[in-house]
Amino acid sequence: MPSNSCVVIGCDTKYTDKTVLRHRFPKEKTIFDAWVKRSGNNKLLNKPIDMVYKSFVMCDKHFEQTCKSPGFKKLNANSLPTLNLPGRYIILILYNIYYVYTITMFIVCCNLQILFFFICSIVICVMSA
Repeated sequence: MPSNSCVVIGCDTKYTDKTVLRHRFPKEKTIFDAWVKRSGNNKLLNKPIDMVYKSFVMCDKHFEQTCKSPGFKKLNANSLPTLNLPGRYIILILYNIYYVYTITMFIVCCNLQILFFFICSIVICVMSA
């Protein structure tokens, strides 16, 4: 019997939450690999498909409604998790860090340029005197 806790890194769906559906990992290798990669859970990387299928689940919070036929709880074949995944946050954080770094460097460069012009003007004034 699989664990009721979602394997996606950062997901808050725990075994006690009975309101969120859980889905077993697919057995088809290509889809399985995509689920593992998108989960962000490195513990699943080297585990056999059958073992992951029997032991782990991914919750409904990671799938769009279009992944299910109307009126059904089961996922359609080839459904991929696209919502609330860990990698998207990491990319956003890295982008924000780069953005802040770029702005900081721009400010530092502008200040250095201003300082350079200030020093040059002092040197010119001293040499003129």
